[in-house]
This record gives sequence, structure tokens and C-alpha cells, in this order.
Amino acid sequence: MPDSPSPLTEDRSKDILIWDAEGVPDAWPGIAVLWSGFGGGRDIGDRLISMPSVVEGMADDLRSCYLEWLHDLGKASVDGQTVSDHLLIRPGLSYWWMAAPAQKYSISAISLIPDAIKLLALERYMSGVKARAVVLHSSNLRLAECLDTYCRLSGLSFEWRHPAPVKPSDRYRQKGYARLPRLMRAVLSFGWYCVSRLPTLYRNRVKPRPKGRISFFDVLVHLDKRGIASGRFISNYWGPLVAKLSSDGLTTNWFHFFHPHPAVSSYTDADKLVRQFDESASERQFHALVDTLPSATAALRAWRDYLRLRRMTGLVAKASGTVRPKASTLDLWPLHEDEWVESVAGPNALMECLRLGMFEAVLVRLPKQQAGVYICENQPWEMSLIHAWRTAGHGQLVATPHTIVRFWDLRYFHDPRVYVSGDASGIPLPDCYAVNGPVARAALLIGGCPEERVLEVEALRFMHLTQLQNRGTEVGRLRRILVCGDFLSATNDRILEWLDYASQNLSKGAIVIFKPHPAFPYNPDSAIAERVGLRLDERPLMELLPDSDIVITSAITSAAVDAYCAGKRVIQIADGGGLNANALRGLEGVSLATTPDALSAALQAVPTSTSGAFVPYFRLDPQLPEWLRLLRTSPVVDELQFSTEAGGH
Repeated sequence: MPDSPSPLTEDRSKDILIWDAEGVPDAWPGIAVLWSGFGGGRDIGDRLISMPSVVEGMADDLRSCYLEWLHDLGKASVDGQTVSDHLLIRPGLSYWWMAAPAQKYSISAISLIPDAIKLLALERYMSGVKARAVVLHSSNLRLAECLDTYCRLSGLSFEWRHPAPVKPSDRYRQKGYARLPRLMRAVLSFGWYCVSRLPTLYRNRVKPRPKGRISFFDVLVHLDKRGIASGRFISNYWGPLVAKLSSDGLTTNWFHFFHPHPAVSSYTDADKLVRQFDESASERQFHALVDTLPSATAALRAWRDYLRLRRMTGLVAKASGTVRPKASTLDLWPLHEDEWVESVAGPNALMECLRLGMFEAVLVRLPKQQAGVYICENQPWEMSLIHAWRTAGHGQLVATPHTIVRFWDLRYFHDPRVYVSGDASGIPLPDCYAVNGPVARAALLIGGCPEERVLEVEALRFMHLTQLQNRGTEVGRLRRILVCGDFLSATNDRILEWLDYASQNLSKGAIVIFKPHPAFPYNPDSAIAERVGLRLDERPLMELLPDSDIVITSAITSAAVDAYCAGKRVIQIADGGGLNANALRGLEGVSLATTPDALSAALQAVPTSTSGAFVPYFRLDPQLPEWLRLLRTSPVVDELQFSTEAGGH
């Protein structure tokens, strides 16, 4: 672990300072690299470099390089077997694909994947710079470890400067559970899991068997409030598809995972709600929770699998020293090691072993299924579902990314070799991906997914966009600017501070509306609100968009896509802390502001009229012809009984 500074030259003009903190550093004689910023109001020249901007300049190459390295790591040889072979927990299912590194949740607030991508970009940048030393100003230990190794191998001196330590808040002091040993946390999680499900034990034993030939799998979230109140299954995941299949006379099975949230806070509530869904569906839908109380045999098997996984925590470290990104000397493994160990030795590993057994129990008892459809986010449970589905001999399996596919959301992208691998320890894959429109389809194809695996269907979660009435902008009317609040208060602060700076260049009398995030209330700074003339409006976005001319959002929110589809000019505020999670990346009519000056320029550059979305983003047809075609053309379509074809049931 780097701690004390290495000897540095007195001449700092050839030293590179990596500034992993807010703002910009004071005068530095060498090159200063902003790890998470764009420079604010400072000129970005040869001596002040924005690493987020460097990343965007070579994004395609960096993404491919990272995915290739991760794939090679899973296939690296350790003691005569590959890493993924060592982690086989069933014939044909390797836990490697269920562990955190292979999940690639790059847009998580705690992910260190952005640091890995930035390190790859930094190495490429430094290949053209004559440097003597690297100075890191950061509190990120893992980043320091990676840079220390890189500098040693590159013949550079390295110094790590610690920012002043910050006192832990009450929120962190209360996290006593997280400080417990991983095995103890696994025992406690298992105990709580079983206790929470005991009240439903008898009811689940007497539940009728499913009758449908098509099954759907999701997490019990994103439920419509009307459905929760009435006991009817109305899901924002599946939108109008649920009612459409029932009206067509098709009996379907719906399997859910419980995840606590304010609307459904306990497993008992979830069980009751799912039973109401089942009772209100007039035998056209069968609903059940997958994560029920396991049998003694299933519990013992899960514990056996988990205890075996715990012995594998040092496995990848043995291989990481020999696996480097292409044409690189970087060792990126320290950035992934903590989440790796937690995902194979912590309580989540035991829970995933339990879920695997539950899927096996559910699917082996299920009548022969023509088709299955599941919500796709590259979650570990999806690997268990695919394996159990194949083992049980069911038909076509369809993965559907239910929301936006972003360039830097690496969960949806793999090294192209995974699609042609015939290895027993290769990644479990669905038969096809059902994506919600041309933008998502293009993203997967560019990312290397074979064309025959990608089908375009209607955007079930975004069908509300068909109701948008775009009024355009009347000539001479005062501009109306809609600011969409983010779920992070710090992001809202930055957006309004930048807007405050840019407001001096707004046309006189411009109307500025702030809509807080519906789940995260936020009160704007009163002084800024007064200077900008900010008005608070909590009406739904669909009511505010028609009368808006310009929409300002954070880079990650899906509200930007709604605004784009409504034909509005969209300005997004960049956040250099992570990767550019912009869902409108590269599309015409969208501006990404990286500084207050850039926001000001974007506001002035917006034309005085709007004319609808620039390219079709989603496939929107309320009749759902592509979904029905997909389900009706499964390999054993003759057994499907649609009312329109064979009288129902």
C-alpha cells in the first residue's frame, strides 16, 4: 500500500498531479489532471487536463479494452483450470458470471469501474507526455495502489497525498452490521430470511399449480399505485402487455422476487399482494413469489455451495498479475477486489446460492413452457434463471432490458467472444434480447451483440409518451425552461448554481420551472431561486413538458429521454465523478454542458422553435404487435392458445 511519498525531483514542471477532489488545484508547475472535473471556469489547455473529457474522446476503444480484460481475467489459468472453471457450482453454471466484477454495474455510485476506465485513458495520455513523477491527491486507496504499481513498472516516482480525514457521520457509525465478519453476516441474513417467510409457509404449500405456457420473471417493484390499492397486477415493468395478453385469452405465469420498498415493505405484505394479484386475474394469470422458504435440502445445498465459494476469495488475485489490458501495464484488479470478495464470501453470495436452488425447484415443477421473458439487468439471479430454465428443458428464453440502454452502463455489454464460446463455464445467455426501440437496438449491435439475438419490440415502460401533445414554441413567446430535479441533492445544487451563473444571458422575462424528483423532495436555495425567478411545480412530467421549450436535466435521469421524445431541446449537466451515463449520447438536438459557461452557451444556442423528436427513440404502438409476434412465434407456437386463433384459454 503506498503511503509515504517516493523521492521526487525538485523541478515539478515534469510532474503530473492527479487531482481527485472538488474544484481545481492551486497553481501547479506541471500538468494537472482533473480526475472528476471539467475545469469549471478555467481554461482547459496543455497544463490542465480533464480526464472525463479524455475518456469521452476515446470511449469506444476504452470500453472494448475494459470488456476484453474482464473476459480474459475470467478465462485466466490458475492451477491448471480457468478462473470460471474453478467457480462452477453446477454443470454449465460458473459463479464467476454472478460475482460483482462480471456484473459490471458501472453506473453505481460506489463502483470503481469509472476509475479503471480513467486509468486506461490516463495511460494512453501519458504515453505522449514526458513525465518524471505522478502525484495523486485523493482519498481513494485502491486508486493509489493501482497508480503505485503503474509508476514502478513505468520508471516513474509516485507520491500519494492524503486529503485531511473527514469525521464519520452518524449514518456511518450506525452501520454496525457492515463491520461484522462476512460469515456472521451471512448467518444473520439467512436467519432473517427464513424468519420473515415462516408466516407464509402453510399458504405456499397449498398454492395451486401454474397452468400457463409462457412465464414472466421480475422483481416486485415499479408497481402502479392503483394496482397495489385494488389488488390487481398493474406493473410499470410490463405496462399494457399484461392486460393485452389476458384479453387475447392467454394464460400466463408471473414469478416475482421480493425487494423491500416503501409500497411493499415486508415479505408478508408481498405474499399477500401477490395472492391478490392471483385472485383478481380470473385464472388468466398465475402469480407467485420465487423466494419462498427453502426446504431443508435446498438450504443445506446452498450452504455447501456458499462455503465452497468462500474458499475462492484469493483465486482471481493469483491470475490478475498475469492478465493486463491489451497493450497496457496497468493492474486494474485492486479496484475490483473488495467487491469481488464481498460477492463471493459475503451474505449476498449465500442469497444467490439460495435463489439458484429456488429457481431449480420452481422450474422443474413447471409444465413445459413455450417461452419465458425476464427483466434484464445482468443481475446474478438472471444467471440462475437461465441455467435452471435450460436444465428443466423449457423453450425460448427472452431477456428484455426494461429501460434505457446507456453507452457506459456496462451491464448490457460483453466482450464479443462470450456470444460464441462453447465452454461449460461460459456465461449463460438468453435466446434473444427484446429491446424497446431503435436506439437500444443500435447500442447492443455496436457493442458486439450478434444481430440475430436482438429483436425490437414496443417500449412497455414508455408507452405514456404516446399521449404527449407537443405544442411547439410560438413565435415571440417567452421561453419556458423546465429544470428536472435529480435524486441527489448535490446534483440539484450544481444544476441550479450553474443556471444562476448562466441566467444573466437568458432572454428577459424567461420563465424557469423547477420540478423536484417525485421520490426525493428538494428545496432550492432561496437566494438562487429569487435571482433566477425559479418557480416550483410538482405536477407530473407529462403535464409540464408540452408547455416547455428547453429542458435541463442531470446526465443520468430518464426524464431527459421523455423530453427528447417530446421534441424538446435538452441540455444535460455532466457529472465527471463517474462515467457519462447519458442516455441521449450522440443524438442531435441534445447538449451536454460540462461547465457553467457551456450551459450559458447552450441556452443561447437553442433555436426559437421545436419540431418533434429528431430520431425515433422508442417503438411505441399501443397494440403491441411486435410483442405479440414474438410470443406467438416461439418454437412450439402450435401449443399456444390465443383466443383470436383458437377460442381462448
